[in-house]
Amino acid sequence: VSPTFTSMREYSLPDNRTLYHLDVYQNAYGINFHELSTQKDVIILVEWADKLKALPKTRIDIYCELKANNSHKITIKNVS
Repeated sequence: VSPTFTSMREYSLPDNRTLYHLDVYQNAYGINFHELSTQKDVIILVEWADKLKALPKTRIDIYCELKANNSHKITIKNVS
């Protein structure tokens, strides 16, 4: 579920890590991304990450592209 109207959703994972799902399309200002990224044992998923001023140097970028025939192209890139 996209957190569009709440900006962020938090989920507890079975392995005791926390998953933060952020949607910064409308509002990137109310989220302290740096504080979240320095926490231990977290996974942060960011929709519309290109709207943030800075991203971690080590990350995994996932791009979803809608193709003309209504199919999708997904590209996964390890950035370090």
